Amino acid sequence: MRIDDKAHGPFFRMKRDPLALLLALALACANGANAVGADVLDWKPLNEPGCGGWITGLAVSPADANRVLIGGDLLGVGLSADGGDTWQSAQGFLSFEMADFTFNPGNSKEVWAGSMSGPHVSKDGGKTWEPRRKGLPPVNGGYYSAPVEVVLFDPGVPRRLLAFGGSYRRYSSPGTPAWGTVWESKTGGASWTRLSIVGGGSNIVSAVISGDVVFAVADGKGVFRSADGGKSWQSASGGLPHKSVNWITAHPGKPGVLWAALDTGLGEPGGNRKPGGIWKTADGGRTWKPALRGLGALASPDGNQTSRYSRVAVAPSNPAVLYTADTSWGGSGVYKSSNGGDSWAKVYGYEHRQKFRTAYQAGPALTVFAVAPRDENLVYAAGSEYCIRSRDGGKSWEDVTSTPVPGSTDSWEGRGYSGLCAVNFAFNPQRESHAVLLAMDDGKFWQSIDELKTWIWGGAGMDHWGGGNDVTFAGRGGGVIYATFGQFGAFSGIGKTVDGGKTWKVLAGSAHGLPELGTADSQPRGIHAHPDDPEVVWAAVAGKLLYTDTGGEHWRTVLEGPGLSWIAADLKKPLHFYVAGADAIYATEDGESFNPLPGSPKGATRIAVDPADGRILYATTWRVEGGGLWKRSGSEWKLLRADPLIYDVAISPARSGRLVVITEDHPYHDACRATGVWLSEDGGKTWSQQSRGLPVPRGEVIRFNPHKPEQLVVGTMGRGYFVTTIK
Repeated sequence: MRIDDKAHGPFFRMKRDPLALLLALALACANGANAVGADVLDWKPLNEPGCGGWITGLAVSPADANRVLIGGDLLGVGLSADGGDTWQSAQGFLSFEMADFTFNPGNSKEVWAGSMSGPHVSKDGGKTWEPRRKGLPPVNGGYYSAPVEVVLFDPGVPRRLLAFGGSYRRYSSPGTPAWGTVWESKTGGASWTRLSIVGGGSNIVSAVISGDVVFAVADGKGVFRSADGGKSWQSASGGLPHKSVNWITAHPGKPGVLWAALDTGLGEPGGNRKPGGIWKTADGGRTWKPALRGLGALASPDGNQTSRYSRVAVAPSNPAVLYTADTSWGGSGVYKSSNGGDSWAKVYGYEHRQKFRTAYQAGPALTVFAVAPRDENLVYAAGSEYCIRSRDGGKSWEDVTSTPVPGSTDSWEGRGYSGLCAVNFAFNPQRESHAVLLAMDDGKFWQSIDELKTWIWGGAGMDHWGGGNDVTFAGRGGGVIYATFGQFGAFSGIGKTVDGGKTWKVLAGSAHGLPELGTADSQPRGIHAHPDDPEVVWAAVAGKLLYTDTGGEHWRTVLEGPGLSWIAADLKKPLHFYVAGADAIYATEDGESFNPLPGSPKGATRIAVDPADGRILYATTWRVEGGGLWKRSGSEWKLLRADPLIYDVAISPARSGRLVVITEDHPYHDACRATGVWLSEDGGKTWSQQSRGLPVPRGEVIRFNPHKPEQLVVGTMGRGYFVTTIK
């Protein structure tokens, strides 16, 4: 998932100097951080179904087939020691937009990872990592300065490494990243120098070494080869139908034999695009020949509906075995060749989905593969929402990012590696066992009815994708549920269920007084239902606060104002609630008349009411000058914590002085500045950082469990949800 940073927002105009900005943030976050000397929170994965985010890297250790690494485009890295049955989080990255992995051929404990923040190395097989940027541009506060897709070892010089400037995911960045740069290290990665440029500075999406020749793929410019160790480059695309190449891989035992995976190509004007496929060279890229027999070859004017191939993988122990996938929307499927690409057979497609279930519904358009170095039949394949594994060469598959609950047709558990971009989380105040998480994409709406143990996606009538924003409960046991859907500014409807989530009606369109589905600049945000009258609901949609007393059938505007977004209600008085706006926070006592609160912070990101006293309100202002955590008591506003990266706040339902905040920092620069979770036990006077166990410190939601006040859930941006209990 890509997060639109909107040119970094006003916060990044405060200080142009990245070092000064980082120092300012460090000082702000250290302010009053001595309330609790030791960690009292230890975060564990909530184990909602994974992955839900786009996986960009897979690797199996050459020394241990059970040791598997997985990485994603916002997801950081996960490590499995049991072949994918369970995952643990890896730590130590500057940021979390990952690329490809490479194990040191002479030392399997050393593994390198490319990332948008440059090269990282692990010396313990992938559990802990360190950036290795000496010689690369300084860490930049405004953009990715030196993205690296992959690090390769020179087979003839063990201490010589090459790092290739690019992103297979084609992750974008403002500024002037060093796309196309080849970095050389003669010190085992301790320091780097700029060696050369490929394709005039084009994004390098793939690179490999075959014998003593280095190959690289420049996005849109085809294959290049270097016979002098990467110092100079020549085109090596002879025989390819076009230069939209996505990947290149080499025969492990025959120098000069390589395979390339091609995207679609342009056809005649106004006609179909040309299907992609797999091409093979036996002479080191001087000439390429098609290896297409058996592969899907759909053609359409729409590139998404035309067969295209993102990656090809070779089995190191038997190079005759290859895997690839058609990633077109209609023809998606995984193909296997047992004869070096002379012919292919589909081993996983839409026709297999019923037999081999996955928690998420993305098609079999898989873009990443890894074959175990010593077992041609053990293969992993992943794409935009899940990773699957086959132990029998593609005859059968299973989801290794989620597992179905035995005896259930719709319940799932995660395995420890979630890739959700969390948006919200809510405990049903009337039903202890019930909770809902809302995330981007198809993470949209998952609910648990067994105290966070297992999870059920949406329900009948709810469309997949579209993202979730907020949820509210009403009626007996909170069985009437409303939720707002949409992302990237678009309106995806207001969902309603009257049977606890089994079946849904999605409300949209002028007949209801709502925007049409897909309407731009109309993304809904907060929603609040009267707990005792499920017909009465308020929702913030497209800069307006809408009201219905007909259970959503008809809505009318009760408040207009720029940027109306989130709603926070007094738990004891449902008609007393607050609405955040761009120019003020508004309050109402009757749900009909609204008054701006004098002195309220503008552009509040999230708001929260003290559960014990509805007159006490908290607000966060994220990435603005003077931002941080605000408190209103009586008529006075006070800045409790001056940290412009604070995104959300929660107040303990058992102790009003116990506060927690989560910080957020979107990607698109070298180092994540978010610092995770902070806890105050004295009403915000002093704070302690409580991020142990969080692999990604950026997040947008944190919540106390009203039924178990010592329990906390936090939602991260890219690694899903985590849970802890205050000691």
